[in-house]
Amino acid sequence: MYLFLINPEAGHKRFFRIEKQMKKLLDRQAVKYRFVMIDNLANVPDIIQTNLRSSDQGVVAVGGNATVNAVINSLVGQDIPVGIIPMSRTNHLADSLGLKGLPTAIKALADYDLRLERLGKIGQHYFVGEAEVATRSNLLTQYLRKTNPWLKFLGLSRTTLPTEVGTKATIALDDDVLVRSKTHRLQVKLNGEHGDKKLKLTLFASPDPTEISILHSNSIAIEGETKMPVIIGNETVAHTPVEIKGLAKYIRLIVPKDNQLTASKTA
Repeated sequence: MYLFLINPEAGHKRFFRIEKQMKKLLDRQAVKYRFVMIDNLANVPDIIQTNLRSSDQGVVAVGGNATVNAVINSLVGQDIPVGIIPMSRTNHLADSLGLKGLPTAIKALADYDLRLERLGKIGQHYFVGEAEVATRSNLLTQYLRKTNPWLKFLGLSRTTLPTEVGTKATIALDDDVLVRSKTHRLQVKLNGEHGDKKLKLTLFASPDPTEISILHSNSIAIEGETKMPVIIGNETVAHTPVEIKGLAKYIRLIVPKDNQLTASKTA
């Protein structure tokens, strides 16, 4: 039996459109489930404490990036497997685990491996995938391009010139290496390919995606001449100055059995 924690607002209320299909797929895979709705992401710890049973196989987060982060934050330090059924196309963690689409995500609950992932922390927020630090102008440009193509047609979301973006930033790696650079955006990734468990920092010095620097560390401190938002998925979790840490804590994630990067199934 899995405890499903469902965010009904995620993905433009997608759950209500696919609820029947989800139940049909769960029954077909002989997956036992119990649905509990999330009224507010801030209440996830209390919801888990009230509804989780000792006999449950794990907790399944049904929602977007914010939902997954809330569930992971609530289960840190507990030996409880976490599954994900993404409700949006931008669920980066689900995508990196091979959980692409509803049938695949549900099949993984029936025939699964457990993947042990290192936890990262930004302030009070834990993460296991990707975080991004960017200037506000860069974030606004990305948003306009994605949401309103008419603004681009009218010239209101034109490509930003290199001279118009970037902020001077100071980056400390493990209190050992100090980097000063003009920064367009920073991408921090944890649990990368080939068993890389360190924080991987990709520094974009300009809008040109080929002009990058890649650094590895267990701790990254970032300070800019202006405050820059720190984004996990689509949620702002902090602003610079900020410290991003790779912790000595891990969480077990439920992944498809044929995923090449998975660990062996454990009890």
